[in-house]
Parts: sequence; structure tokens; C-alpha cells
Amino acid sequence: MKRCWPLLLLVTSLLLGGCGQPVAMGAAPPRSVEGRTINAVATVGMIADLVQNIGGERVSVTALMGPGVDPHLYKASAGDVPKLDRADIIFYGGLELEGRMTAIFEKLARRRPTVAVSDEVPRERLRQPPEFEGKYDPHIWFDVT
Repeated sequence: MKRCWPLLLLVTSLLLGGCGQPVAMGAAPPRSVEGRTINAVATVGMIADLVQNIGGERVSVTALMGPGVDPHLYKASAGDVPKLDRADIIFYGGLELEGRMTAIFEKLARRRPTVAVSDEVPRERLRQPPEFEGKYDPHIWFDVT
């Protein structure tokens, strides 16, 4: 659970603070969400569940990928574009979890807060298994210690 604290603090501050500051890729000012439900988009179910549980009634979360979808191979569909455009904030795994969508997140970050949740995990807490050849394991939910 200690490993999740930075992530939980980030998500909580964003949701409860009404998206008060730009985050992550930094360029976009947040949309006003005062008095309404925050429209969040997450790439995978694990991140969507985390955002929904922290945000509660203040947030409506859409997960782009359903169960059984490989996020490493996923390409944004035509149906994903309007979901991403309507989002007040976007959460994705980072560390190349959604490798084929990185360019999309970089572009979207100019228009709205876009958060790579793995950026908030201290590097010394990330796993580097041999099969990842010098890269961090993007599946940060596998080890919640």
C-alpha cells in the first residue's frame, strides 16, 4: 500500500480540488468543473477503478479498454476520440503501458490535464525485471507494497 500513496494523493488532490492545477505533461489549464461531475477517462480498468473509488460521486469515469484488451497493442479507435475530447482529465499508466497511444496523450496534454499515473511512483519503488531490458515494468498494480 505504501507504493500507492503518491498515486492516491495525486488522484485525490486532482479530483477533490476540482482539477485546480495543470498536471503531468503540464501545458493545459484545467476546465472549470465547479458544481458538476468531473468527466474522467482512463485507459485501463485498474486505473478507472482507482479514479472512481477516490472520486466517488464527484467523478464519472470511462475506461477506454475493456477486460482482456492488451494495452501494449491497443490503438485508439474512432469511438475513443470523442471520449477523449470530452474528458476534463485523462489518466493513463505510462511507462509505455499504452505504447501506441503515447503521441495522442502528448497532444491532448496541450488541451487538458493528462496524467501518467506511474510518474508519481518513486523510481526506486518501480520493478525492473530482466525481461524488460533496462525499462521499468509498467504494471504498477502488481506490487502494492
